[in-house]
Amino acid sequence: MRSNRKGYSLSELIGKYGAKHHLEGLRARLIRGDCSYPEYAFYAARGYLMAAKPRRAIALLESIDPWFSPRGSRQNAADILSQSFAALEKKQEKTCSLNMIVRNESEHIENALNSVDDLVDEMVIVDTGSTDNTIEIARRYGVRILRKPWANDFSAARNQAIERSTCDWIFWMDADDRLAPDSLGALRKLWQTGMPQVAAVCVANEQQGERGPEFLQFRLFPRDPDIRFERPVHEQMVFSARKKGLPATSYDTVRVLHIGYCSARRCKSKAQRNLPLIITGVDQRPDDLSLRMSLGECYSQLGENQKALKIFLDTANDRTVWERDRDVFTQAHFAAGWLLKALGRTHEAKRYLYRCLYLNDSYIEAFLELGLIWYGEKNLEKAFHCMVKAADTSPNLRLVSAVDRRSVKMRSVYYLAEILLAWGRNKPARDLLERALHLFPQVLEFYSQMGRALIGLGMLTEAARYFTRSLELSPKRNPEAYVGIARLYSLLNSPARAAEYLSQALANESASPEVYALAGDLHYEAGNATDAVQAYKEAGGSDKEMTDSRLWRAASAALSGSDIPEATVFVEELLEKNPADSRAQLVHQTLKGGGKNSSVLKRTGKKAASRRKNNAQKTKPLPSTIR
Repeated sequence: MRSNRKGYSLSELIGKYGAKHHLEGLRARLIRGDCSYPEYAFYAARGYLMAAKPRRAIALLESIDPWFSPRGSRQNAADILSQSFAALEKKQEKTCSLNMIVRNESEHIENALNSVDDLVDEMVIVDTGSTDNTIEIARRYGVRILRKPWANDFSAARNQAIERSTCDWIFWMDADDRLAPDSLGALRKLWQTGMPQVAAVCVANEQQGERGPEFLQFRLFPRDPDIRFERPVHEQMVFSARKKGLPATSYDTVRVLHIGYCSARRCKSKAQRNLPLIITGVDQRPDDLSLRMSLGECYSQLGENQKALKIFLDTANDRTVWERDRDVFTQAHFAAGWLLKALGRTHEAKRYLYRCLYLNDSYIEAFLELGLIWYGEKNLEKAFHCMVKAADTSPNLRLVSAVDRRSVKMRSVYYLAEILLAWGRNKPARDLLERALHLFPQVLEFYSQMGRALIGLGMLTEAARYFTRSLELSPKRNPEAYVGIARLYSLLNSPARAAEYLSQALANESASPEVYALAGDLHYEAGNATDAVQAYKEAGGSDKEMTDSRLWRAASAALSGSDIPEATVFVEELLEKNPADSRAQLVHQTLKGGGKNSSVLKRTGKKAASRRKNNAQKTKPLPSTIR
């Protein structure tokens, strides 16, 4: 392993390709079985020593026989170890230790350590009981490993790592974190040239490969015997740092990517684990406002909404909280409003969400939730105003709560486009969606909305391209695209082709009230009364899709088939929506009277049957899958 086929020595290889690539190559050889662990440790230690990281070299060499010497080498491990200690004494620059606590993290730890391999001078990991090969993976990186039993206290484990660290600064990560590649230089600069401080960086949760909620978290601090973590969970060292008089600063350009909350299942699992620890922490620190909010959020994740709501409301209605921590006070108002909305108490939800925005008008999540409430209440003007604010505001990152700027903007734009389309303002909708598709090219709904806008502008060929593109991206669970292209063919007087796409929707897990409602229209026009009634029944749970005209069609189709009970149901739905509809009142009275042969029912049924007969003569039969 002294040289490669071109004859480069180890020092020449590191100078030519860099220590990172050299060490990656050594690890690859170890994983393939091309060398033993002692050989790997020997040469990796030399690599770390040449990269000016003697602590990492020492950790590797201490894990093998000091007299080990690979074939062809004139040195043994003890020689390299001696050189490493000598280099350690000469080192003048500020140094940084990585701290981490792990347990069964073999799936994640390699990527985490790779992301900081050529950055930190020392790695100290506390393992709390791994039964997989987490330790085997970690020791390849020159890690000092402490095996400690789990004591239901995250702070205790982190403090054990601090006590074994020897560098000037400490940067902590979790195994499911990765330091963003473009943040290496900025983070190194903080400890090499910066003043003593507790530095918060941006933690960005990744969800299915996309950037998710982001928040600020204190991750970097000077090594000091008085600075230790507190709280059994959601641990923080900032409390003790403030007692030392250290300033707390934030650097949102330094990003740590966190993948631990990708699934709802994993979120719930962590909430179940954290709940007893948070309860213990609140008992120990009853004045810790942010921990109290964490307890409410934990209850909410576990579905205990009433317990969560009580915590949020108590915090939001306590005026002393404003004086003690304004960020927590504001967050409590948003959390209360969000949960009240989820529980259907929208009038109260609006009050707390508007208060949240009064306290901090950059809370884009509050604008979004208010917009959704107004949209549900069909107040499109107010909904539009809120969605514009949610989409256009660029909030700063916060310490007490995460903000998913990408998701908020994406959802706001979707509803803005829906409102514009509802108003018939197709050109502004098209312009908005062009920008949205540039930012979010994988959002299926935007393609379907663009297709609808283009149909409104009479650009049918272009509309077809967008619907087709949406189906190419996702042929399954994509009802909007199927409905859009089916409507397009209906406009082109090709009901058979429209029905084919609706059949595909049902076969591709894309059934929706709108799919069934459109299928009912096609059956109605084709003269298939029984099938039309069945399709309208499937769509009947949606007020949006079962418009007045569709309910009249459904009632007419049922009457033409002498199905008085079904006709009665459809007419009663009409009366629920429009109690003053005199025509519906007359038909309903006749139906309830059992008068099948009454003149009202005859006229209604005959008119519908005649219209369907004429339409059926003009159109091709529908595919059997829709029938």
